Amino acid sequence: MPDFAGFAGFVAALSALSLGVTKAVDFIRNIVDPNDKLQGSWVWNAVAFVAGVALCVGWELNLAPMLVGLVPALSEHASELSGLSGQILTGLLVGGGAGFFHELLSALSSVQTKNDALAASTATYVEPVTTTTTYET
Repeated sequence: MPDFAGFAGFVAALSALSLGVTKAVDFIRNIVDPNDKLQGSWVWNAVAFVAGVALCVGWELNLAPMLVGLVPALSEHASELSGLSGQILTGLLVGGGAGFFHELLSALSSVQTKNDALAASTATYVEPVTTTTTYET
């Protein structure tokens, strides 16, 4: 029987790490290339992979045995990825996930920008109504 809780834990951990790498790469990008001259460049994908590997090797994070252990046919080989190779593989997965999250956050930001522009263009100013009441004596 598949271990859905284990897979969900793997996806949650990988997503959290990837989102952190995404924001770190965005921070670096804003400092190094504030005018977006390298927009769409392979450089930022490479930076995400390097940051993911650096994070996983530096903190000794290794999700590879967990992932391999979820596949029954491969579970006996999970210990083979328990060292540096597993950390590098995890870092590459984190870097790849960072690219996904960058695209997702860019799309959400684009939708929000369009919604803000639409709201600003359709907003109408309503003149406040002032009434003057006169009393006859």
